[in-house]
Amino acid sequence: MIFIRQVFQHLSNEDIQLILANISDSCHYIMVTEHLPLERFTANINIESGTPHTRIVLGSGVDIMQPPFEHSFTPFRETLNYYGFNGNIRTTVYRNQGPASN
Repeated sequence: MIFIRQVFQHLSNEDIQLILANISDSCHYIMVTEHLPLERFTANINIESGTPHTRIVLGSGVDIMQPPFEHSFTPFRETLNYYGFNGNIRTTVYRNQGPASN
């Protein structure tokens, strides 16, 4: 299992896709924690990696199940939903349906 805690929100969509592609051959599960807006939001508005702000200021958040991401992970279990810090801190475990699952 690989743990990714509030990292994707600081990276460009291209960098997130590279990470998902790299780990899809090596693990059975990933646990992803992300800070999401409280209200309905537009998922995955692209940002430049390394910027001091996250997608929250754009009314966006990272959802790896939405475009533009392509990978072999499917949701397995949501383990945490914490409402605070002007948003929702959500942790989800995803199961790898690709090569690492064999």
